Order: sequence, then C-alpha cells, then structure tokens
Amino acid sequence: MRNLPWKPNSGAFSRVGPTIVSRHESQLRALLARGKGIMQRIRSYLQAVYPAARLKDDTLPDSDVAAFFLTRFWFYHVPSAPSVPFDALSPHLFPHGCKGGHGCRRAVQCAQGGALRGMLHISRRLAHRELVPCSWVGCVHNLSRYRPAWASGLEAQGGYVEVSHFSYAAFQAGLNGGRWQPWTRQKEGPPHLWSDALDWQLQAKDGSGWWYLFTPGSGLFYHLGAVIVAPSKTAMLMRLLERLATRLERHARARTRGFDELLVKLRKLTGRELQDFLERLRTVESGAKTCAEAGVPRCYSEGVQYTIMDDYDEFMLSLGRALGLDSLFYTASFLRPLPNYVAAAAEGEIVDLRQPEAALRDPAAWAALSPEAKAKASLAEAQARGAISLRDPFPSGGPEGAPLPCNFSVEPTNRLSCKGHVSWDVRDRIFEDRFGECEIPVDAPRGAAPACAE
Repeated sequence: MRNLPWKPNSGAFSRVGPTIVSRHESQLRALLARGKGIMQRIRSYLQAVYPAARLKDDTLPDSDVAAFFLTRFWFYHVPSAPSVPFDALSPHLFPHGCKGGHGCRRAVQCAQGGALRGMLHISRRLAHRELVPCSWVGCVHNLSRYRPAWASGLEAQGGYVEVSHFSYAAFQAGLNGGRWQPWTRQKEGPPHLWSDALDWQLQAKDGSGWWYLFTPGSGLFYHLGAVIVAPSKTAMLMRLLERLATRLERHARARTRGFDELLVKLRKLTGRELQDFLERLRTVESGAKTCAEAGVPRCYSEGVQYTIMDDYDEFMLSLGRALGLDSLFYTASFLRPLPNYVAAAAEGEIVDLRQPEAALRDPAAWAALSPEAKAKASLAEAQARGAISLRDPFPSGGPEGAPLPCNFSVEPTNRLSCKGHVSWDVRDRIFEDRFGECEIPVDAPRGAAPACAE
C-alpha cells in the first residue's frame, strides 16, 4: 500500500479545510482491507454530500476517500442520501443484544433507522478529547492551552471550512419554545421571516447576522478570508486587544480615528485603559484569577467566573473589522467553566465580519431599515457573493471539480440548506436543545453499550 497522505487531526489531505475528528492509520488500513464493496458505499454517500467532488473518478484513491469519510463529524441520515455506512465508522456500533432499540441510547436508535431522520454526529466529547471532560478551573486551564493541530494553519492560509447555520429562533428555542420574548413564537416549524432566520445581532450597529457552527461533514463551505483563531470569547478578546496594542505601538504617530473610537468604546465597556484592561484579562484567560478578582467587568455570575458575557460581542466584531479581519473562529465555544459541573462538549463557531454594502455606504439609512429589510439585504448580498458553496474537498492529486452554488435564499429555514442538495432534507430540523441531536458512539469498546450525550 502506498504512503497515506492522511494523519490524525490534520486537514492536510483536504483542500478545503480541517476537521476536529481524529482517526488512526490502523483504523484506515482495516477499512481499506475490507474491499471494494464498502468503499463503493462510502463513495456513494460522499457523492451526495459533496456533489462537486469527482468520486466516480478512479484516479481518486480509496485511501483518500476512506480517510476523508472517517474524519467527518456530521452525517446526513435522510431519504435523499444513500445510507451512511455506519459499519465503516465502527464495527462495534451495534453490539450484540441491542434489538429494536431496547437498551440502546438514542444515537443507536437513530442509526438503526429509528424515528429521527436528520443529522447525526460523532461524540463531541471524543472530538474534543483534549478539552473535555473537565470542570471549573481545570476547564479554564484546558482552554488556555488549547491549540488544536487542525486549526494550526488557519490564520496563515484561510481557505474554506464546512459549516452549519441555525436560525437564531430555532437555536435559542429548541422544541420547547423560546426562553426569551423575541423567540417565544418559535415553537415549531420553520421561521416565517428572514429576520428570524438570521442571527438577531444583525440588528445591532456593529453586529453580524452570520454566526456559523464548524461542522465537517455538512458539505456546505464558507470562505474564512483573513481570520483570527482562539478557543473562547475571553481568549478571543485578549488576542484582538493584543493585536490592537501592537498596531498602536507601531503606528503611534498615525493613530486612526477608527482606533481612537475603539479605545473610547473599550473604556465605556470596562472603565479602563487598553494596557491596564489587557493585563487583567490575561490573568482571567490563564485561570490565575476570576473576573471579579481581576477587576474584569461584564462576566457571568457577577464575575465569579472566568467567562466574559456577550456584552463584548459587538466590540470584538468592530475591532476585528478595524484590524482587517473577515472572520473570527472560536475553536471551543459553549465550553463555560462552572463550579460543581463536569463539561463534556464544545463547538467550533465562526463569525462572518463582512458587512452589507448598504450598511457601509450609508450607516444612518441602514439603521433606519426594519429588521426584515436588513435581513433580506444581508441575505441577498451573501447569496450574490457565494458566501456558501458546494466544493470538491479532495487533494490536489487530481483535477478539482468545479464548485457549485448553494441556493440558500429560497425561503427562511431553521438550518442552513441548499435547494437541491441533501441538506435541504434537514432544513426544518432544530435542536431538541443545543446539543440534543444523536451522537454516534464510534469508539465504544468491544461489547460495551454505546453512550451518547442527551
């Protein structure tokens, strides 16, 4: 067998981005040894998810295809796609004695063709094993040290990553209805307005309507452009302020009005000057002090935590734009260190900083628009520039398939979906809760009952 181009936790084999899922070469070799039958099933499934790929081309080696499949995080379990070759993910997915779902957790029920037909995913606990499980200060230390190999080249190379986007109404509401007033109407079915489908933060002066989840396996690609990477909002704010401090030091005699305005905003948010606040924030990010101990305002639990609140979001987005960035990439969102609580999940999250031309051209006129008019303008511009596309994810060893457009502006949907693509089958799926969809327990020990997070 030739040398394999694939290494665990590396995006090197893919021209369009990284993956959080690690697999060992022994697993890959074992899968390839099973022959053409299972490889044909894998190719058939991947062709539905990646229609721009040339999976029927014999010049694309089975080793590349198998490695790519084994490192997907999300899988479509829907009528319009060939069945997911679950047995390729793990020969122990269905342990003996698991009949009709009895004694099985929901993940296996789904995989066996149970009631839910939607999206399944690899266990977040396994995908983020460098971080979780953890609790309290242990989580803070893990986050501070988190430099995943899969994200190592993103700032230098940018490129494409696979994403999902949920209507803000659906993401906040879940099946039980909204927790806050703007989303109480979103109890079932798709959103009726584009202003509900996009993130509500679009309505803020410096907000963004496009907060994506990083989801290798979705088949929907977003171009990062110039990007900065950090595990959490606390770390992201620290990194952005460090860049601002460096920029101001280098250009002390040519301070721009934009940077001066940001410094004013920072003082209003924190009551402190840049260097003073940055030093305090560093002690929080490292776990040396809680927010209250360090004098960092606007944190959860009145500062008796290490996590800054969303009050800083608009400031960070403005700062990112002023620094020439197109995207912010949080590699471990939703992992909030809490006392007396064991965290077992994290998510990659990406914010598109690109603003609609209308907002840049005439900010006053933009501010006067209705929420729906803003949402429609942002949507039309994102569709026109191809913000989401369907691409060939395989290495440059052969000819690259031409990218295909993603028509995601047909109607408001709960989940980002392309008309005519397999994702359209899950356009109205929403989370039972933020982490409530089915997990595939691919690493269950032989004979052990698989487990997944409810």
